[in-house]
Parts: sequence; C-alpha cells; structure tokens
Amino acid sequence: MPDTPPEWTTLKRTIQLKTPIFSVQSHLRAHPDTPHDSAEFWSVSPSDWVNIIALTPEQEVVLVTQYRHGTNNITLEIPGGALDPDEDPLDAAQRELLEETGYSSTQWIKLGDIAVNPAMMTNHCTTFLAKDALQTHPQNLDEHEDITVSTLPVARFLDLIDQGHISHGIVVSAAYFLLRHLQRTTP
Repeated sequence: MPDTPPEWTTLKRTIQLKTPIFSVQSHLRAHPDTPHDSAEFWSVSPSDWVNIIALTPEQEVVLVTQYRHGTNNITLEIPGGALDPDEDPLDAAQRELLEETGYSSTQWIKLGDIAVNPAMMTNHCTTFLAKDALQTHPQNLDEHEDITVSTLPVARFLDLIDQGHISHGIVVSAAYFLLRHLQRTTP
C-alpha cells in the first residue's frame, strides 16, 4: 500500500443548510505542512443508506422501478433507503425490502459497505443479501413513493448493468458485492 498523506486539520465547521434529508457544511481546513494557509471545503451529510439484493428461491433478483427526482428519470434498481435515526442497518434493510416490495427473508448476509462519495458526502451505504426472499405482504409505500416490483434472473440483472440500463452507482457497487459473494460461495 502506498504512503498515506496526512490528514488535514479542521479549523471551523459551519452548517450552511439543513433539510429533512441532508445537511450541507462548510469546513475551513489547513494542510499540516502549511497550517497558515487554510481553504474552505464543502460536504453534504445525508443519513446512512442500505440497499438489498433480494434473491428469490428461483435465484431471481427483486427489482424496483421508480421515478427519481435527482435525475428526472424512471430507474430500475434494487430496493433500498435511508436509515432512521439510531436504526441498525440490518433492521433498515429488512424494513425497506418489506415496505418497497412486500418481500421478506429469514436469511440475511451483509455483503459490504461503501463510502457513497468521499469527495463530498459523509454517509455510507451497506449492501445486504436477502436469500430465498418471498413476497409475504403487500407494499407499504411512503406518501410520495410509486414503485413497481419485478424480478429478473441474476445474469439478466448483470447484463442490464453492462448495457447501461441500470446505472445507479450504488446498485452497481451492490452487484460487485454480489459477484464476489457468489465467487466465494459457489462451487
């Protein structure tokens, strides 16, 4: 591993904007080699997130289709969402899967955790695998959610990523975690 550069010193942190889903901060920071020369940096702090690769007994991935306001597009992706305050990531994953899709599972595996965008965001996203997921309940969507549920074989899900039809970065990272898991566990 290469040499690690030193951490910068935070001289001042100011919350510039607080919304129901994230806050924006400015940070006055100085490099330790030039402590007299500071600069302002910005960060966005949403809640931590979870996403779920739910596999049915037939080895199909449970997918959700929904409109996304950030990109002003309808997207195909895996279920997921934000953790409630003080919520355990696994509890959030189980809740989000059930709410968005009506699917549940008794077999959960944590596949991995990513820093969403360390250049400017403070949160993490944890990916879980829900094995042998079954549709056990009706959807229980939030007020402004409109989600269609479908399933696809794992290979087709990965093909849609390769073809750019699924381009949500966190979903693509979850697919990587799934592939690594399958490599380790498939004879």
